[in-house]
Amino acid sequence: MYDLEASAPDVMMGDIMSELQSHRSIITGMDSGNTRQVIKARTPQAELDHLYAALRNVTQGKAKVSAIFAEYAPVPAEVQKKLSEDYRKVEQQNGQH
Repeated sequence: MYDLEASAPDVMMGDIMSELQSHRSIITGMDSGNTRQVIKARTPQAELDHLYAALRNVTQGKAKVSAIFAEYAPVPAEVQKKLSEDYRKVEQQNGQH
């Protein structure tokens, strides 16, 4: 899990929060500045690349985003199941060659 901070103009906060939630992020706080707000969230590493691109799109590149490693966390059951299925498929393909 990574601690993420996204800073952007006030009018973009709703879009940023929606993107964070759709990428399995947990909102941990908000701070406000003069014309910008900062949203703090905890985000899985697997979602970071897609999340950066999504935030760049919804803010037209006006958001500043940073992330630092926070802790290891268990993978949700549905994600673990998909990873296991994908691994089995690869193993079966490798066994056939």
